Amino acid sequence: MSSAQEVSIIGQGYVGLPLAIAAANAGWKVNGIEVDLRRFETIVSGISPIEDVSNDVLGLALRSGNYTVNKEFSTISNSSVIVICVPTPLLQDRSPDLSAIHAVVREIALNAQDECLIISESTSYPGTLRNEIEKVLSQLRPGNQMHFVAAPERVDPGNTQFSHINTPRIIGGTTTNGTILASKFYKSFTHEVIICDTPEIVEMAKLLENSFRLVNIALVNELSEVCHKSDIDIWKVIAAAKSKPYGFMPFYPGLGIGGHCIPIDPAYLAYFADQFDSKVKIIETSLFEMNSKIKKVTQIISSRFKRDASISVIGLGYKMNSKDLRESPSIELIQELKKLGFQTSWLDPNILNWEGEEIKVPKHEDAIVYVLPYLDKDQLREFGGLILDCTGILRDLPNAISI
Repeated sequence: MSSAQEVSIIGQGYVGLPLAIAAANAGWKVNGIEVDLRRFETIVSGISPIEDVSNDVLGLALRSGNYTVNKEFSTISNSSVIVICVPTPLLQDRSPDLSAIHAVVREIALNAQDECLIISESTSYPGTLRNEIEKVLSQLRPGNQMHFVAAPERVDPGNTQFSHINTPRIIGGTTTNGTILASKFYKSFTHEVIICDTPEIVEMAKLLENSFRLVNIALVNELSEVCHKSDIDIWKVIAAAKSKPYGFMPFYPGLGIGGHCIPIDPAYLAYFADQFDSKVKIIETSLFEMNSKIKKVTQIISSRFKRDASISVIGLGYKMNSKDLRESPSIELIQELKKLGFQTSWLDPNILNWEGEEIKVPKHEDAIVYVLPYLDKDQLREFGGLILDCTGILRDLPNAISI
């Protein structure tokens, strides 16, 4: 497989666009497929829709001729490699929604060349590659000689330390030849590629990675409440534990979990366990705990203020210094407060406007919900209202309540 060959990357969002740029920079002819018209037009105009790819980097890729973006699936017919990078959200009942994958599989069956390599970077439960992609494609296109590999994305939006280049890639295919081809593809722009025995191992590993994070965030959130009631500084506790050079990773308290991975992937694992009449109770408990903080905040506000009170939420993105609003607990909180009749505003220096509302520095609000530390203690000391602290760092302010 030479770097002069063409790769089609289906989906040009948080996963697909950085991958497309990395492959284009490595010399691949990259055909980005984006069916969302607004995002397609944004990329074509040279404006990046995500924070991990700057306008300058996108513009260079477009001008190089190595990267083009299209809406039509017919353009994948020239590609020897096709990478699926489409969303895998949850349905209302929190079961997996694989509709985007199914739609892509139908288009691949109609348009892909024989013997091409199909890689799925979309996160899902073990068996998705084999049963929802390879099996369905074989039914739609009998006799095909395609190769199938799972290589789940490991993107951390806003993380400038780790990228496609220095984040190890785990892959597993349904055939040896397919795995070898995928390894060559990723090694063209990734320092380390780890080959696993089966795609199911790779798919489960991705769910484990983010379930691990969920459980530990839920643990530290509960511990934060215990520390507050016993007058212990949770941040100093974490700093002390962090000094151990092995066996511990620091996690920090907050309002909840956000982004596409941690709120979603553990639910996929719980769904997978249910198929085998099994339970992962620690995940179910952790998901319940993470959803409980928003309820605690709304209950406190409802019990202390009239329904037209003004509430300011500090931090709108799902994590510090990020514009990413996917599954943001702050947005969920704002929506719940609005339903109850409260007047809401928000402050986040990374986001100037959201849904027609503009950033607002709190001054005379009745309460502040401190989700992310964008205001320091000196600024907060000037605020006379109630502060609901979701971070555990404001315990010495007399008007702050730790949630």
